[in-house]
Amino acid sequence: MAFHVVQSRFQAEKAVLGFTGWPDAAGMVQQVFRELEALLPHQRITTWDMDGFWHTAGQRPHVTIRHGQVKQIQWPSYVFYGSGDAQPSRVLLGLGPEPCCLWRRFSNEMIERLESWGCREVVLLGSLYDQVFHDEVRVSAVVQDATGYNLAEDWGCLHNNYQGPSAVHSALHLAAAGGACTVLSLWSHLPFYLRDAPEPTLVRILEILGKFLGREWNLQHLKDRWESRLQDIEALLEQDPNLQQKLEAIRIEKASADPALDSPKVIRLDDFLKKKSNTDPEGGDA
Repeated sequence: MAFHVVQSRFQAEKAVLGFTGWPDAAGMVQQVFRELEALLPHQRITTWDMDGFWHTAGQRPHVTIRHGQVKQIQWPSYVFYGSGDAQPSRVLLGLGPEPCCLWRRFSNEMIERLESWGCREVVLLGSLYDQVFHDEVRVSAVVQDATGYNLAEDWGCLHNNYQGPSAVHSALHLAAAGGACTVLSLWSHLPFYLRDAPEPTLVRILEILGKFLGREWNLQHLKDRWESRLQDIEALLEQDPNLQQKLEAIRIEKASADPALDSPKVIRLDDFLKKKSNTDPEGGDA
């Protein structure tokens, strides 16, 4: 559980962190970080060896074998990157697997490390499958204090009621409560019938992060990519009457729902596909 420091004395007031695994539906978080890596020049600050925070039931290390001989094992680790040359423009980025165990210890150590780097505002990224449509952009926020609430309001995020399985984000919120860091979680709500996240939602998250970090960037390539993808998605939907029927039922339910009681419905995509395959022998997925 050691930190392998590459650059010492790094300081940044703002951080954007993400976790792969359960809280990264459709790989949305990883897509955001791929875009950030292209948009923000960055350098590795430190690597956090997550030994003790994972087990093989939840994830396994990646091995490289050549000519029958083990050459390398990549152990689960959380990597921090720094962007910017001077305060207050510096930004801390962090990405790694969600820990499988010892969440309270992990969260306390994470918050202590962030505070030692001078972080005062931290955005956590997550994504989930929900009963939303591919042309619908839905981003909700979980906040811990007035500062986070005001940021979420300024960004136009929804505040949802939710009770169910948790991500490590919640443990980080509690670990930061009453401390120097304001922690806010952004959740992208994604259509359960798509394998890849829609670009409009990706654009919205990047626009929010642009406001948070005080940066402007050109996202036209994502908008163009969506235009070329949209026709394929709609063509596939037209070929799937079972899915059309389900989506129509969702539209009716949403039209009659009380907005004040609106809350995300966390959906496991593999469960949906399993049920779908039982009723549709030809399979098919948009």
